[in-house]
Amino acid sequence: MYPPYLHLLSSFSFIALAAGELNLLTFATGGLGQVLGSTFGLPGTNATFDYVVVGGGTAGLTIATRLASNPAVSVAVIEAGGFYEIDNGNRSTVPGYSSFYTGADPNNYQPLIDWGFVTEPQEGAAQRKVHYARGKTLGGSSARNYMIYHRPTVGSMQKWADEVGDQSYTWDNILPFFKKSCNYTSFNKDLYNVTISQDPSAFDLQGGPLHTSFSNYADGFGSWAQKGFTGVGMELQDGLNSGILHGTSFSTLTIDPRNGYRSSSESSFLQAALQNGTAPMIYKNSLATRLLLDGNNTATGVTVTTAGPYGIPALNYTLSARKEVIVSAGAFQSPQLLMVSGIGPQDQLKRNNIAVKKDLPGVGQNMWDHVLFGISRRVNVLTASASANSAVVAARLAEQFRTNGSGPLAAFGAGIYGWEDLPQPYRSALSNNSVQELDSFPTDWPELEWLPISSFLGYRQNAQTVDPRDGYNYATINPGIIAPLSRGNISINSSEMTTPPIINPNWLTSTTDQELAIQGFKRAREIWQVLEDAGLTVDDGKEYFPGNNVTDDRDILDFIQRSLMTIYHAAGTCKMGKPDDKMAVVDSRAQVYGTKGLRVVDASSFPILPPGHPQSTIYALAEKIAADILGLDETTGEGYGMGGYMQDQIVSSKLKKSSGGSGGSGEEESMGRPLSSLRTTGVVMIAMAVIAVSMGTCYETCAIMSTAATRMVKQLAILVCETISFAEALLNEDMALSRDEALVTRYDAWYKKACDSLRNCPLTLTHPSETQALNGFGPKICERLEQRLKQHCEENGLPMPKRKSRKHVSDALDEATLDMTPAKKPRKSKKPYVPQLRSGAYALILGLSSIDESECVSRQQLIELAQPHCDASFTATKDTTTFYTAWNSMKTLVDKDLVKETSRPQRRYALTDEGWEVAGKVKRVGKDILDGDDTAHGRGRSLPLSRDPDLELRDGDEVQQNAGKTSRGSRPPLANLSEHHTLRNSDVHGQRLGGAVTDKYGTLPSAKSSKPIGKDVNVASIAPKALGNTHQTIDDAARLAARLQTEENSRPGVTNGNLDFIELLSSSPPRASVPAARRERSAQIDVDRASRQRDSEPLPEIPTEKPKATFVPPNFQPIHLQPGAFTVELILDNREIRSREDRGYIEKELISKGIRPTVRALPLGDFFWVANCTAPDFLSRHGEEGTEVALDYIIERKRLDDLISSIKDGRFHEQKFRLRRSGVKNVVYLLEDIAIGQETRAKYYDAVQSAIASTQVVNGYFMKRTRGIDDTIRYLTRMTRTLKEMYEPLTIFPSSILSPSTYLPLLAHQATSHPNISHNITYTSFASLASKSDNRTLRDVFLQMLMTTRGLTGDKAIEIQKRWPTPHAFIKAYGKCKDEKEKDQMVEKGLEGVMGRGKVGKALSKAVAEVWGAKG
Repeated sequence: MYPPYLHLLSSFSFIALAAGELNLLTFATGGLGQVLGSTFGLPGTNATFDYVVVGGGTAGLTIATRLASNPAVSVAVIEAGGFYEIDNGNRSTVPGYSSFYTGADPNNYQPLIDWGFVTEPQEGAAQRKVHYARGKTLGGSSARNYMIYHRPTVGSMQKWADEVGDQSYTWDNILPFFKKSCNYTSFNKDLYNVTISQDPSAFDLQGGPLHTSFSNYADGFGSWAQKGFTGVGMELQDGLNSGILHGTSFSTLTIDPRNGYRSSSESSFLQAALQNGTAPMIYKNSLATRLLLDGNNTATGVTVTTAGPYGIPALNYTLSARKEVIVSAGAFQSPQLLMVSGIGPQDQLKRNNIAVKKDLPGVGQNMWDHVLFGISRRVNVLTASASANSAVVAARLAEQFRTNGSGPLAAFGAGIYGWEDLPQPYRSALSNNSVQELDSFPTDWPELEWLPISSFLGYRQNAQTVDPRDGYNYATINPGIIAPLSRGNISINSSEMTTPPIINPNWLTSTTDQELAIQGFKRAREIWQVLEDAGLTVDDGKEYFPGNNVTDDRDILDFIQRSLMTIYHAAGTCKMGKPDDKMAVVDSRAQVYGTKGLRVVDASSFPILPPGHPQSTIYALAEKIAADILGLDETTGEGYGMGGYMQDQIVSSKLKKSSGGSGGSGEEESMGRPLSSLRTTGVVMIAMAVIAVSMGTCYETCAIMSTAATRMVKQLAILVCETISFAEALLNEDMALSRDEALVTRYDAWYKKACDSLRNCPLTLTHPSETQALNGFGPKICERLEQRLKQHCEENGLPMPKRKSRKHVSDALDEATLDMTPAKKPRKSKKPYVPQLRSGAYALILGLSSIDESECVSRQQLIELAQPHCDASFTATKDTTTFYTAWNSMKTLVDKDLVKETSRPQRRYALTDEGWEVAGKVKRVGKDILDGDDTAHGRGRSLPLSRDPDLELRDGDEVQQNAGKTSRGSRPPLANLSEHHTLRNSDVHGQRLGGAVTDKYGTLPSAKSSKPIGKDVNVASIAPKALGNTHQTIDDAARLAARLQTEENSRPGVTNGNLDFIELLSSSPPRASVPAARRERSAQIDVDRASRQRDSEPLPEIPTEKPKATFVPPNFQPIHLQPGAFTVELILDNREIRSREDRGYIEKELISKGIRPTVRALPLGDFFWVANCTAPDFLSRHGEEGTEVALDYIIERKRLDDLISSIKDGRFHEQKFRLRRSGVKNVVYLLEDIAIGQETRAKYYDAVQSAIASTQVVNGYFMKRTRGIDDTIRYLTRMTRTLKEMYEPLTIFPSSILSPSTYLPLLAHQATSHPNISHNITYTSFASLASKSDNRTLRDVFLQMLMTTRGLTGDKAIEIQKRWPTPHAFIKAYGKCKDEKEKDQMVEKGLEGVMGRGKVGKALSKAVAEVWGAKG
């Protein structure tokens, strides 16, 4: 993309660069090291290896180096090229030069690193012959590509697995192989000023040698491109490596973040192997000419030619393979090599006079590829045009990269990419046939990829000369077709590999591809329009390329065909498939059908081309096949295959350290090493082996560790069965142990814990069973250890050690470790917390101390009170580089128990007893020195001083004891409140909502309260309005508390018990001002007193028809949310999964249909809709929390089997009870059909039909039956789209007026008084009100306990609770029954007057008695 600046790095610098990796300069400076030449084959000499790999490219070097990591295995690699770092220098290693020699011009290639392939004239590309760049170098196309690394989608890998009949290729199964290659480095936050998100779980902490990271330069156009993509509806995605490609995200790149250079299979896998001394034998600048097969079609070797330069005659020789030949020559030359060797379509072979070894018609067919095209415009950000226009700029950029590996040359392209299905209205322009063909792809397979490039591309003939060079900066937005229907092919016209193959990609020959391309072009103009509106372009709306005159479909298609270019993703020409697939060339293990010992491992063996860029999939495939080979080769694969290069590097470093004499004192390393340091070594080794096998980490592990275990058992037998010197065994053990420690480091913390406990054990272990006393060992591990030791002893005629009792071992271990226990350090005295002067904590404490002790305030109210006492802002950050405000001090105060925080339904704050003490000290110190010199107590000190006169102690503001209650006197009024109401303990109607005493509506006094609260209030007059039997909300327990209150008010000295009793009923935390012991005694006294009163004076029977209580609504000002100020979004409960194996199915399917749900735990229901405010601070400006408003639609999903289960255990009725109390108007029950046994279906048919009928008729809920999970997802999609169009202005209840007891009556009142207005609440309030635990009272607990009895519905439980208000009363009533018969009839007779659904029959009454009336 960028023109080269030839003095970027001198030739010697590049040699030095290579030397850093290749060790070339070690010998020039007199150093010692491995001779590099020993890793390269000698041309002209026949040689034999275990494995011969044809092609040193992306897959070839990966699989070759993995195999060669086993020192018992010999591997050769045949590569036609050399080292690209030397052959092409800057233009291959520097990311900004990646576009060199990749143009469509047939002459735009570099023969030292490129094959110079040219396609046949392409009908879909205006009959053009196009240069198709392919890497002819070590590293292959990983040394030529644009370094984009991302992974395919879950659905595409499932399609792969289904195509080949092997489920090991599904996403979850192949993901470890994706992770195995990569060494991930996160992005530099200081460079990027845009949103970048990457799921860290997509990579292992210790991966392979391939560097995956982000560029050391944040491209300016990339930031704009992100705005353009999101502006047309694409959503930000959490990276591109977790199986989802729908939305937009910055991509990881194969760039080494340490220096900014390209990371290829050569610079990673091969260089790491060279450093470790485990590299395969490389035959560079050599061409494989033919595969050798014997009479049984078993591959025995490869014929090779190495040609010298300038006409020097070539040397021909043979590399033989003892085990296998692996072809990794790429999508063009892998099928070519098979065909010239007699494997392929027999008509082609015969036409070229090639003897047919195996007729495989699929060889060379099924070629997939991706193409792109684009629109270029002038922009006002720096792009590659700058260096094209100015040699000075080019030199400056080159110097910047040379200095620190940063700047524009450290990146190729914008770095961000987009993925989507063709959206409306463009999709409606496709033909029905095209839509059907596109729908044949998996639902998560995107149809378009968006590739923004910071340069002008034009007709793409030559990237370095195409820029207009007119002084403007140009950028291009390219749509790419990544769900292609066109298929190409590869054929031959010669029997020689030296003749290039015939390449026929057949781009855009499918009508579907053409229609998709036309609409993609129009979509690109829409994205540019968004960027133009945002101010990016400088062309006054004039499109530079192709121009505004290209408008109709015919002209657009013509332009696309003349300008399209491949993305170099050729694949599928040696298709993987099932045995019955006539076009399949290899099976799922990459073995060529009809042959033995021959595999094809590269992009040509793909059965399909997954969406996006295939680099990651090629690495993963090579890793998988290498693991397959190593897993089969147990006899010679001892200790290899599991850890890969990171493991080898650890082992190598440990061996080097040991050989250098480091790692311990001379005494311990000598022959006279103390016995204590040796006693458990053998046990450690065998235990580690058995642990690894028991964990079953992978099939490789079993093969590796079984061999290691054999060796370790031998060492263990020596240690525990014979009394010989340990010296000779020591070195071997240490080497084996270092290998296993590498495995420990790589795999599991538990594994390491078990090994550490063995290593540190102070006992001499003589039997494997003794390890069970150690941390990390259980009976199964010990049993396997014992079996292996017994087997070894029998095979070698050794006596089996006797088992000791576990108690003996434990006692010995305790005795041995007694002296090792370190002495406990004396505990430091806890220093009292003192906030800094005018800090956030200081201000918050002062603000909270200015309100009454019985009050709690919201965040907004507290900020108004605290801000005058703080230098920092509570709402705005100090600058754009920080994320903290003074409000963050609240967490410290809560953690130190100085402030109590409640959250029902809105977060509120008040001081604890400790907080009041600190506040008092602050004020007293402040008063003492207000008139003195405070220069010694400057700001920033930890003395809470202030010159604010409001902080002086007022008369009477002191601690006094009054009738057993702590009182802190009167507090100043709340800021910005019209009135200040102090709640008294005698306010019997007060309820405690989240620790705050509230008014009769369950709310705090506020500016919206217009009526003062007095103590003489009729409790019955404030009871919420009853909404029939199903919405009964009168709290009889609260009435009982009121009666007790009246009685206790007449008794002197007792003012706290009533409040504690109300707290007990509301299940709220007790007041901090009352000691715990006193609270418990007080609560118990009140419960006992209530029981005595009920015994002596039974509660009057509650009549069936109660006089309706008058509900007096509070005065409040609703919050209005206007249209366009919010978006309707779906929330998906995180427990809604398809199966354990496919947890994210529902989410992924919704995303594929254009609905991106928010996944989190819902307090109620399975699917819920909210209105998300577009202005993040809208609700906070009105004193609310969050950004979401709850809408009146909720869905409860029930599979048929789950419905049956919930009917059986009572959950079904409990769920409907909670849904009624939630206040949501529109409840939908989704009954999802599922295959169940005919017997079960018949048995529960009546129960299911009854449940459906009651849900519809009695509860008034809509019941929707679906045919399965996919039908459910379609219904959710339709619902979401409908709700997005339906909701207009929203009227929101302030959270300050809400409480569990007033919410439903308030809804009913507003529905009557304002029938045309729908009232909503914030989602935070809804979550709190609907929570099972946040607002649970004793009444709720009692009801839920009752409903656990099968058949006891919510209506019946309410009637029981009316008659016997508490569990204590209910159980005591059973205790008064004379016999079992009276117990069985007690509930039935006690509810004789109840009719309808609340009536309890004989059988149910007996069932309740069995639970509640049982003795004990």
